[in-house]
Amino acid sequence: MLLIVYGWNRGEMMVLENISASYKFKIVAIASVMTLLCVPIASDARNKVGQMIGSASGLSHPTPGERADGNVFVDKWAAASRQFQDYTYDFQMTVQKSASEKVNEKGILWFKQPHMIRIEVTGGPKAGSVAVFLKDGNVKAHMGGAMKFLTVSLAPDSSFLRSANGWPMSKSDFLSLADAVKGYIKDGCSGKVSASPVTVDGYPTKVYDWSLYKANGVIYKRALFDANTMQPVEWWDYVDGKEYAHSLWTNFRSNIGLSDKTFTIKGDK
Repeated sequence: MLLIVYGWNRGEMMVLENISASYKFKIVAIASVMTLLCVPIASDARNKVGQMIGSASGLSHPTPGERADGNVFVDKWAAASRQFQDYTYDFQMTVQKSASEKVNEKGILWFKQPHMIRIEVTGGPKAGSVAVFLKDGNVKAHMGGAMKFLTVSLAPDSSFLRSANGWPMSKSDFLSLADAVKGYIKDGCSGKVSASPVTVDGYPTKVYDWSLYKANGVIYKRALFDANTMQPVEWWDYVDGKEYAHSLWTNFRSNIGLSDKTFTIKGDK
C-alpha cells in the first residue's frame, strides 16, 4: 500500500512506503515524519540559515598572524575533494538557535561519487533518522524509534532534509561545500588563510586556518583544514559576526571502496 501525503504549507508530495492497513488509524502520526532530520524553519530564521553552509563553539583557536589569499585556497580545497572516490566521517554540530536554545546533533556521513550520500543521525532530537541520496537522484529516509519502519520518498532539495543549522543535506559533501563558498566569493565575500599550516591544540597534524569575510569585513565563516587531506575538520558559521553554528568532522577515511549497497535505506557498510 502506498500513501501520498502533502507537506503542509508547502504542497510538497511525499510517498510513504510499506505501510500496512493497520497503520491507517495512526495516520496522524505521519505529521511527525515532517520533522524528519530537521525542524521546519520559521521565515526569519530561514533567511539567516539560507546563507549558511556546513554542518559548522566560539573562536577556540588563535588566528595566525601571516595570512594568504583564502579565495585561491578554496580552489585547492575543491580540487582535493575531487580526488576522493568515496569517504566517510563522523560529525558533531552545535547550533545556537536563540539565546536560550541550543541544539546538538551528531552522526555519520558516507559519500561516493558521483553524488551518493548516506547520513545517519546518532544523537540529538532526530537520533535514529536516516537519509539516503540514491544513485538515481531520489532520496529515501526514515525517522528513528518506532517510526523507522515508515520509509519516505523525498526530492533531494526537500526542505525536510536539512541539518540542524539549516544547510541542505544534499550539499553536505565537501565538494558541494567548496562550490557554495565559491558562490559567496562571487557575491563579494573574500577569504584569508594562514600562509602555511599551523599547529593547533587538539590536532595531531598541522592545519590551515581559513576565514571568509563579507564585503563589510564582518566574519562569515571560519574553518580549520587538515594540511594532508585539504578537507575541513572544524567549521564555524556566523550571523552578523556572532557565532551561530559550530561543527567537528572526525574519523575521516577516504577511498575505502564503499559498496553501492551502502546507499540503500537498509545499508551495507
